[in-house]
Amino acid sequence: MRAKFLIGLIIVAIIGSGYAAISAGAAQEIHGYWKPPKEIRMGSGNRQTAGLADLRYAPLGLRSSEDVMYNSGVEFLTNKKFSQAISEFDKLINKNSRDADAYYTRGLAYALQGKYAPAIADFTRYLEFEKKDADSYCNRGLARVLQGQYDQGLADLNKALELTPNDPLALYLRGFAHFKQGRTDAAKADYEKALRLNPELGEREGKGQSDLDNYPLILQGKAPARASQPGPSQEGSRHKQQAMAAAEKGDYDAALAAFTRALQADPKDTEAYNNRGSIYTVKGNYNQALADFTMALELNPKYTKAYYNRALAYYYLSNYDGAIADLTKAIGLNPKDTEAYNNRGLAYDKKKNFDKAVDDFNMALSLNPKLADAYFNKAVSCERAGRENESREAYTAFLRYAHPEAKDQIEQARRWLQK
Repeated sequence: MRAKFLIGLIIVAIIGSGYAAISAGAAQEIHGYWKPPKEIRMGSGNRQTAGLADLRYAPLGLRSSEDVMYNSGVEFLTNKKFSQAISEFDKLINKNSRDADAYYTRGLAYALQGKYAPAIADFTRYLEFEKKDADSYCNRGLARVLQGQYDQGLADLNKALELTPNDPLALYLRGFAHFKQGRTDAAKADYEKALRLNPELGEREGKGQSDLDNYPLILQGKAPARASQPGPSQEGSRHKQQAMAAAEKGDYDAALAAFTRALQADPKDTEAYNNRGSIYTVKGNYNQALADFTMALELNPKYTKAYYNRALAYYYLSNYDGAIADLTKAIGLNPKDTEAYNNRGLAYDKKKNFDKAVDDFNMALSLNPKLADAYFNKAVSCERAGRENESREAYTAFLRYAHPEAKDQIEQARRWLQK
């Protein structure tokens, strides 16, 4: 048994500032602005385009278990049962991590819940398979704009329109992106062209409560006044305090919900992303954790703790190269991080690169000569590499510094030393 991967799950309460995002409740209201699932699976390799409102299954051929899971997920999505849809796509992706459609449609389910960070991650994954898919650029662009990432969202919508120049929905959404950045003339031009191509878009004006529904009216000075709302920092701080209290009690579901509310109030709060990702890691939801840590790093590329925590998620997903890369970045930002060296050593050990593993354990021990886990991990790596003298020395040092509760490791070390 190895000493466990040292966890950097430090929940930080820092009040941030940023842009107000559309809430999760409003996300369902704006479902008509997302590109729909592309296909349902008919069996025998046949597929058929499906919309959110008119999904039908045709009994053509035998469907594989993967097709059944996919169609079930789309059906849940159609019925606005987004959590069940995500669960189906999770199962499908666990079975076949290269099922591109599952990432796309799971991203749509996240988006419709107002969970834009994992939605962006899933649309990005889909684009790794389908690099010229305009719908994915359109959806990712909208998610990024709603997340407050206006430049990135605009770039995605530009790409969608490069691929499909007269897509009225993409034009409408790009107009919204311009509107959020204060480019009134560009917003009006895109909206007017979108309306010429699809007059039905004009029927949405004033029908909802979000800026996405009403920005054409706002441009014309016709939007109704709204009640004042708490500022993002004030509201986000309150939700983070609730999240902290829930996490301290071990109520991780409540903590997740509160961190999500904090991010809806302040979509550029890097600490909230890091902390929510940490909660996802504790719960074993590693892909969702990756999405949050990645978002934190997009907002702050020098956020050491997010590199460290994302490495942890990669490690538990057996992506040891990803873990090593992130821990190397963390070490570059903080060369005296003993836990980062220890954990990178574990990742190298998993790849059977024992020399590099031992080098990292030695580096951790040079920084903290009493780090029992690093002695234990070095002993195991040396043992696997056939370096018995070094293994004996490391096991002996481990017993000197081990915490009494590390009973399994203590027993393992004593058994080996008695051989």
